[in-house]
Amino acid sequence: MSSTAPAEPRPLAVLTRALLLGQHVLFAVLLLVAWGRAAGETPWFEVVAAALGVLYAALALVEHRSARSEAGGRPSAGTALPRLLLPLALLALLLLAWFASVGLTPDFAWLAFPLFFAVPRLLPSAWAVPLIGLMVLAVFWAHARVTGWAEVGLATVVGPTVGALVSIGMAHAYQMLLHENAVRQELVDELAAAKADLEATHESLAESRRQAGALDERARLSRDIHDTLAQGFSSIILLARAASQPGADAARLRTALGAMDQQASQSLTEARAVIADLTPETLSGSDLPAALERGVTSVSRLSGIRATFEMDGPARPLPRTHEVALLRLAQGALANVTTHSGATRAVVSLSVGDDGVRLDVVDDGVGFDPHDMREREDGTGYGLRSMRERMALLGGQLTVESARGAGTAIAAHLPGVTP
Repeated sequence: MSSTAPAEPRPLAVLTRALLLGQHVLFAVLLLVAWGRAAGETPWFEVVAAALGVLYAALALVEHRSARSEAGGRPSAGTALPRLLLPLALLALLLLAWFASVGLTPDFAWLAFPLFFAVPRLLPSAWAVPLIGLMVLAVFWAHARVTGWAEVGLATVVGPTVGALVSIGMAHAYQMLLHENAVRQELVDELAAAKADLEATHESLAESRRQAGALDERARLSRDIHDTLAQGFSSIILLARAASQPGADAARLRTALGAMDQQASQSLTEARAVIADLTPETLSGSDLPAALERGVTSVSRLSGIRATFEMDGPARPLPRTHEVALLRLAQGALANVTTHSGATRAVVSLSVGDDGVRLDVVDDGVGFDPHDMREREDGTGYGLRSMRERMALLGGQLTVESARGAGTAIAAHLPGVTP
């Protein structure tokens, strides 16, 4: 089971509690002093004094429970009215008991000071101020009843009046503190809600990034599979068809089977490299020009197309990501030449300069419409789109020039980079 740690009291809440505690202590002290001074003066003294103590304790307890309930949550509409009526009823009974005690002995008049603080805290100003004025008059009357109005001194008038004004001011400050505490608590709640919303937004963004990463990985795998397995299968199919033509002798069949075995082994190795997300097998232990030359040689041997590789200028090291992308592009382009072009000659050229690296694949085949980039029902048509995606991921460009009967030229350019 989960448990929630109790919240630490806030400074304003501690201050308001201290003010209430001071009022309670003052009332208890004054009540004990008045009780001791007036003991035995009237037969109803003990009953009135006990009533004052019980009613005040009951009012303090109700206020305390009400404050704790409001701190735990807003009360429902069905319980709001009784929660207001009970403290008001207790306050009314307490004031009646105090007026009765003042009528018995002026010693209880000093209890007016803590009550001056309680009245404006529980009643609106329109009711609290006249009631406090009536209590001040009751204090004057209590002293005048004993000494006579002529003997009422300045201290007797000024003391209760100043005490009433100070109590009204303190009660107003108390209400302001309560309001400030409520405003701060509302702000804390809003900040907590905003923090929760921010965390939810972060989680949503993280999920979006994960999904985007998954989509990018799927696109990468589709390109790698197209440029390795799919092209390897295409080459094997072409070799099998060539070997199955009528009139093929045993030597031709052995040559075709050997080429198919070599192509299948290379495709299997490439597939394992793709699965392990490693460098393409043809690049392992060599640089890009050497890998391109081996690929061109393999195409010439397997397809009969006169394919050559040309290096323009000295070779320069490239980042592995660029070498992989250009090798995959060359493999895809040569597979298209072998499978679709009907070409007799193809040239692959690589040049590395200060402005970047450029790879060209040119053939003299039947050509095609480069604007027709849709993927066809037989699964073809994906290669050029895959090439463009590879170049775009590295900030490069792909240019395709072709026409029916005029061959094809594919040019890929990557901007200048350092390994």
